[in-house]
Amino acid sequence: MTINPRLPEEPGRKGKWMWTYTGRRFWPVDPRVEDMCLEDIAHALACQNRFAGHTREPYTVAQHCVHVSELCDSADAMDGLFHDASEAYVVDIPRPLKYSAGMENYKPIEMAVQRVVSMRFGLKLDIPESVHRADEMICVAEMRDLMPGITLESLSKQGLLKPSPAADSVPLIKPWPWYYAKEQWLARYRELGGA
Repeated sequence: MTINPRLPEEPGRKGKWMWTYTGRRFWPVDPRVEDMCLEDIAHALACQNRFAGHTREPYTVAQHCVHVSELCDSADAMDGLFHDASEAYVVDIPRPLKYSAGMENYKPIEMAVQRVVSMRFGLKLDIPESVHRADEMICVAEMRDLMPGITLESLSKQGLLKPSPAADSVPLIKPWPWYYAKEQWLARYRELGGA
């Protein structure tokens, strides 16, 4: 027996659907609030590596999101936790590819999924500035601590990094196992008042 790689279309929905961790069907080009599931998001983010897996050891998107939620303004912490939630459904594409020619259709899909996540979980529709700042600071710390052969000095010399004393204040990042990252993501959600 073989599985048909072309999943059937659903009347009234755009595009093809995919299976999620909890066995739900999800339409990446037609996201709806009722399709969003906290467990699917936590699990998928915990199973995805940042930087397309090019870190010294696996480092998950879920752990990244926990750190961002801890570093941004407290009023924006839940937004920080969910700021990459769309990647649970449309994956974490490395920036050089995401912003390349030929990828123009990806960003609107990612933004639509993120918007529906925001509606489902009562988040701000636009990611707050404090989350963007925390995301950048954590990203710099991740490169500092997790990328082989990369130092903040080498990034600065190449013009890829503006000096930021705030980023230097981020504690050393040590990767968590994927299952612990999932647990911590869900724990942070509950800590912030999620039901």
